[in-house]
Amino acid sequence: MNYYEQAKEVHANALAKGFWDEPHSPNHDFMLAITEVTESVEAHRKGRTASVPDGIEDFPDKAFIPFFESHIKDTVEDELADTQIRLLDIYGSIIEKKEDTPDITEQVKENYMSSRDFIASPEGFIEWAYGLTRQLSRNDTIWNPLQKVFDGLCLLRCLSEHFDIDLDRHILLKMRYNATRPRLHGKKY
Repeated sequence: MNYYEQAKEVHANALAKGFWDEPHSPNHDFMLAITEVTESVEAHRKGRTASVPDGIEDFPDKAFIPFFESHIKDTVEDELADTQIRLLDIYGSIIEKKEDTPDITEQVKENYMSSRDFIASPEGFIEWAYGLTRQLSRNDTIWNPLQKVFDGLCLLRCLSEHFDIDLDRHILLKMRYNATRPRLHGKKY
């Protein structure tokens, strides 16, 4: 996965769905990402994991949408995909505002394993989630938004590998599903 290119695509989708119509602070964006992390914890607590058949990517929308809603939506994998999509949207907005924003894809791939150092007990899912929310809620005067996105992507990559989650696949499935949803996905913001 190329985070730089995917961030531009995710951000374009978020713009089209109205998520950037009203001005807001970076804290707003990071809080929405943190919300997705907490939703993944709730899914984990309920034992909700995705059941994804081979070939779902080729299902026509008429079959894909109801299958996604009944077997993937609101699962641990789905909420982690939402978390990364939120982070990619923030990254895409940074790229849009500043042409010389670096492509952090290779740095994430080379450094994500060091994310284990942020977790007190890397065995438990809730410890991973706490570490991720801690990184995403760091003070913006010390940690700039791009650094927080980088840290979040590293932690998500490390977490998904640790728990054997094909996060890249779940992101593509969620992006396809999101394309069928109404403006703001039917929410206030």
